[in-house]
Amino acid sequence: MTYPDYAADLEYLEGFREDGDEAVHLLEPLLAFRLSRAYRASRRLRDHLRITSAGRTRDAQAYLYDGYKAGEPGFNMAANPDRIIGRRGGFTFRGSWHMAQEDGHVYAVDLTSHGRLDWGDAHDLLRASGLWETVKGEPWHHQSTT
Repeated sequence: MTYPDYAADLEYLEGFREDGDEAVHLLEPLLAFRLSRAYRASRRLRDHLRITSAGRTRDAQAYLYDGYKAGEPGFNMAANPDRIIGRRGGFTFRGSWHMAQEDGHVYAVDLTSHGRLDWGDAHDLLRASGLWETVKGEPWHHQSTT
């Protein structure tokens, strides 16, 4: 499926980045479409929900993983960029859903409300646009599952 407004969706989502380094340009088209639709549909999301992590390159994922494995200060748990996390339609997904895959896209986004929007309410609003929290214990992690 193609998304004719993909570039417009990505541009719109730029305005919801938390501190400016969130690589929303890497979001896969369906995820970008659904997240953009969620923001457009809800004033509460626009006012209180920010994108904290959108995507990273494989090199950036390897850097995070290497720092984590070495026990370097300031490095949190990070996925091995070479581990296989899924397969679909002949396509192998590796590392993290936040890591750019073979097609150049990422398939997850992390969001935060800084306590200004209850996660239950945020999830209801996001689910209405086809976005789901997919990691147990991480209410901020959302994907556009098909």
